[in-house]
Amino acid sequence: HGGYLEIHDDGKTFRITRTEDGGSPGDLQITDESGKELSKPKDTLTKFLNGTSRELYEDVFAFGLSTLQGFLGNDEILKAGMATSGIDPRGFQKKLEKEDDKYFRKNHRKKSRVVHDLLADIEELQTEIKHLEERPKDYSQLLEERESLKEALVDLDDELKKRRDKVKTAELHKNAWPSYKDLLNAESALKAFNVSTGEAKTAEKIHAQLIEELAEKERELQDPKNNLQSDGGSPRDPGTGKKAKLIGPVALAFVGLALVGLALWKQSWPAGMAGMVAAIGAYFLYRQIETLKEKEVNQNKAEQNKLQSVKDHLKELKEKYEKAWLIFNAKANEQEDVNDLRASLENIDTKNESERLLVAAQTAVETTGEDDSALNKAIGRIEANMTQLEGDVDLDTLLLKREQKRTALKNAIEMWAELKVTAKLFGLAMEEYEKNDQDSIVERASKYFSIMTQEAYSQVLVPRGEQDKKKIRVEATASGNRKEPDELSQATKEQLYLAMRLANASHYAERCVALPLITDDILVNFDEDRAKAAAKLLGTYAADGHQVLLFTCHRRMVDVFEAQAPHAKVHELPKLS
Repeated sequence: HGGYLEIHDDGKTFRITRTEDGGSPGDLQITDESGKELSKPKDTLTKFLNGTSRELYEDVFAFGLSTLQGFLGNDEILKAGMATSGIDPRGFQKKLEKEDDKYFRKNHRKKSRVVHDLLADIEELQTEIKHLEERPKDYSQLLEERESLKEALVDLDDELKKRRDKVKTAELHKNAWPSYKDLLNAESALKAFNVSTGEAKTAEKIHAQLIEELAEKERELQDPKNNLQSDGGSPRDPGTGKKAKLIGPVALAFVGLALVGLALWKQSWPAGMAGMVAAIGAYFLYRQIETLKEKEVNQNKAEQNKLQSVKDHLKELKEKYEKAWLIFNAKANEQEDVNDLRASLENIDTKNESERLLVAAQTAVETTGEDDSALNKAIGRIEANMTQLEGDVDLDTLLLKREQKRTALKNAIEMWAELKVTAKLFGLAMEEYEKNDQDSIVERASKYFSIMTQEAYSQVLVPRGEQDKKKIRVEATASGNRKEPDELSQATKEQLYLAMRLANASHYAERCVALPLITDDILVNFDEDRAKAAAKLLGTYAADGHQVLLFTCHRRMVDVFEAQAPHAKVHELPKLS
């Protein structure tokens, strides 16, 4: 964390600095001899490493105690060995797998694949082409269907108008029913009394006849009065006749006696008797006439009162009738002729029936309206389909797109085939490596492992074949027994993996470039003898032209390297505060 590293490349010196950022690696900076900071430091560092990948560098050239046991089997050794042959098998295999996955894979539902996508596009275009080829027929059918629906819609609109008119009529009937009922009641009342304008005139005529008959009786009475007056009587006061009906029987007797006395005084007896008889006869005749007159007058007054009552009631009925007629006529004039309205209402018995007819008419309108709406929607869908057909791309364009997709599919399949061939060739190359280069690396690893174990183990074995690929074994010199890494002690296992790394680094230096080997306290678990043997081996490795940087915080390790590798230079680093 932090610090810098100076490297020399093509006679120039560069300083690589990793700034510390809160205990974590910070930014990478690379400056030249003048102190100028270079742009794109990561790319520059890759160039310094001669294109070596980070994975390869960490696997082979830079490791500490915790990562020393990074090789777990033959597959890791194989990948590292291929990389040291100038090929990065790990990166190359990943690239091949990625490209192959991009073009084709059996389970392609989760991700888009070039080949599968192109096949789907071609299938979709084929469907559109078929659709366009059948478009004239489809368009003609849609046109006929639309015209048929439009005709049905016209008929339905007419029916809807009629039903709406029925609703208006039913509403009129419902609203006019109360006034129509009042009109019927008024007419029935007039008929019940059997009184009309003509009958009223007849009653007045009868009244006039009664008055005439009464006048005739008065004239008949006037003659006896005149006779009585000529016999000595005096004319009555006009009001006397009216008061006669108030004279009781006793008064009449006194009048009679007075008349007799008057006759005896004026005339002789015979003549008086004759006058008396005449007077009495005249009196009784007068009373008969007065009685008749009184009866007729009373009867006439009763008739007059009755007639007046009838007239008053008739007037009241007429007013009710006229009022009902005006209201009914006003209702009728809103929508139809009054006679037509009356004729329509004659077929409706009750107000409830008028309301029922209104509800039925409204329901019919709603049903027709729904049918009308459904037809309009159907026409809209058909016209939308027609618009889509009219707006579709032309057939030539789709044919061109299909041809382009087919060409792209052909290219994709060829690319995928090339990837498959490359993967196959890469597999063959790995097999060739197992036969040749891997044997060379394993031979070097056996030599280094034997030196560090002081010939306790003589050989490292890496079996070929898929089943034994991860089973690295070492052979003991004395017994010839073969052991797997897990059967070794921790220190021996670390010595095995250090030998494998040194072998790969040597091979890489021969094939590509010699890179510095950077380690951190990798010998702390070795016993004294094996630590000295390992230090001597690293000194020899450095003397062959490889730069080795070994970091340690143990003074014992410094003493071992100073004794076993005389050319080693020790640099004391300042303690971190």
